[in-house]
Amino acid sequence: MDLLMQLRVLIGDISEPYILDDDILQHYLDKNGGNISLAAKEIMPIILVNLSTTSVREREGQVEVFGSERVKNYLDTLEHLNSAGSSLTKNYASPTIGGVRKSEVERVRKDPESVSCGFKIGMFSE
Repeated sequence: MDLLMQLRVLIGDISEPYILDDDILQHYLDKNGGNISLAAKEIMPIILVNLSTTSVREREGQVEVFGSERVKNYLDTLEHLNSAGSSLTKNYASPTIGGVRKSEVERVRKDPESVSCGFKIGMFSE
């Protein structure tokens, strides 16, 4: 499977006619150095905007689907991925574990120009 199709699978744009053209997907792949996950994070809001501004009414027998349902379903899917802990939909800072020499940590800690930023948990009050 080529990179464009892998990206299409991640963003859910796998049925023809595609929501986004290959040129758009390639632009975001190039912009993100070929990183499919980063490209997908940038493309997902574009798909949402596209779905929310497209007037769609599809009818198959007794079943009728409107464009707003497609947007709701896409949002529900993204929320599910987020709640399930998918790294694809989360933007978070992760701590670096290991890989830093003790002497370097000590040097930075003793440097008067170095400023540390701690984490606060709970309500902030003055």
